[in-house]
Amino acid sequence: MGRRAEVASTRARPRRGTGCLRSLFVSALAVAAVECAPVASSVAVPLEYLPPDHPAYVDLENLWARDILDSLDLASRPWSRHEIASALVRASKACLSCRNDPVFRRMLREFALEATRLDEGTPFRETPPRLKFEGPESTVRILPGAGFSASGGGFDDLGFDPGSGGFVQFEVMMEPRLYATTEIRVQRVRPDRLVEDTLIKNENLLVDTDESYFSLSTRYVEVLLGYTKTRWGPGRSGTLLLSDIAPAYGVLRVAGSVGGRLKLTALSAPLSQPDNHYLAAHRVTWRVTPDLSIGFSEAVRYDSEAPGFLYLVNLIPYTIVHKIQAMDGDREETIEIRNNVMVGGDLDWRIRTGWRMYAEVLIDDLAFETAKMPNRMAGQIGLHHARTVRGHPASVLLELTKVLRYVYATYYDRDFLLSGDPLGYVAGPDTERLRAEARADPAVDWSATLTLDWTRRGRGFLGEAWSPEVPVDPWSTLDLDEPVEHVVTVLATAEWVPRDTIRASSGVGYRWSRNARGVPEDDDGTVVVETSFFWRF
Repeated sequence: MGRRAEVASTRARPRRGTGCLRSLFVSALAVAAVECAPVASSVAVPLEYLPPDHPAYVDLENLWARDILDSLDLASRPWSRHEIASALVRASKACLSCRNDPVFRRMLREFALEATRLDEGTPFRETPPRLKFEGPESTVRILPGAGFSASGGGFDDLGFDPGSGGFVQFEVMMEPRLYATTEIRVQRVRPDRLVEDTLIKNENLLVDTDESYFSLSTRYVEVLLGYTKTRWGPGRSGTLLLSDIAPAYGVLRVAGSVGGRLKLTALSAPLSQPDNHYLAAHRVTWRVTPDLSIGFSEAVRYDSEAPGFLYLVNLIPYTIVHKIQAMDGDREETIEIRNNVMVGGDLDWRIRTGWRMYAEVLIDDLAFETAKMPNRMAGQIGLHHARTVRGHPASVLLELTKVLRYVYATYYDRDFLLSGDPLGYVAGPDTERLRAEARADPAVDWSATLTLDWTRRGRGFLGEAWSPEVPVDPWSTLDLDEPVEHVVTVLATAEWVPRDTIRASSGVGYRWSRNARGVPEDDDGTVVVETSFFWRF
């Protein structure tokens, strides 16, 4: 596919907090000037990042489970295209038989530009962009394209999804360290989105962007400043703390690693400038062995007129930062200065070649002000098996997720929400979800997937907060709040990827609903149709 995620997987949103990037830019310059922790690669290269919702991640996870790829942190996205290509080139040299594997060849073709820079013997070459200008130490690329996705309850109800439209991506690579990209999109937005700057009156078309950032690579740190997404967690259906279901937002992200075993990541983001909403998060990933990684993450949602200095520095646990702020100026802790701290842990374990187990746990609103407050937690566990059957790659995955009621919301208005979507798990609180997936890759250009998704939703809703005026049993949220909606979806999808600039998919299935939308005895069933197409010209 092209240089970005397919349009079908994106959703248009209004820009949030971009004015605050001026403050973050000054901080980025300071961080970039201090080279503080050695990274795994001693060679600095311009870093372009693969968007966290890009379809290639599924293929890369399958290759890792089969012990073909090494050194990829599956639970922390985005990955740079350079580190992916490095893993592919190493695998190509270590495993000669892998060169004939359909999935492996598809990934070599997808990352042909970066792989060729590392090894001229790579069998694929990138489809060149329409416009390219090269200088002694810089390159400018202009990549136009278009894409759409459509879905509906049957062919008669098929309609274009938000994110459908055209785009032009501008890339600047300045050797040896700096990369910059901006993407201008004319895309469809949600009908319920209130905007006054649509291209055509009464039509939901808008000029917008999903990916625009600077990245700076040194021997010691990687710094990203711009407008993009972040995803922490190993889950296939979604992650609990930070997920790619949330729209893109302005962010300063700094990452580095120590000895190839510890990876440190910190970010600060203005979620909404008018409302003074900010997010800070940091993560440590420990690669215990080549087959086992353990991650610990912490995030805080706070309100401030400017980015909080201690949150921006990102070295102190947020619970301690909160106490420091509460004691500042002899102030007692009040609701006005209270911040919502989330903590999460995850592991990803390749038990043996072909078998992978992963898990994630989340604790929301880390506080214990009363014994009669509900536990706000979420958990996820998955089992993934990938192998070859008669020479053709195949995989199966089983994943179970549970998110308790009141997660992502607090009574003091420090919600982990952005434009009505959760920063965490896609289905929101008071849900249980089982996902089963079987995938086959008979050829480089073709793959097929059969998915079973069973979601149970209680009456709890996104943004619902527990009130201290209503004492409850701490574990009362283990049970879904009646009436429970049951939604079972079976979907068969075929995907065609004939080259690195084209990706098309079509799927058909059926969805059963019981107690639909929380209405008792309201049962429903409908055909589900999905299709998408991406083409970088």
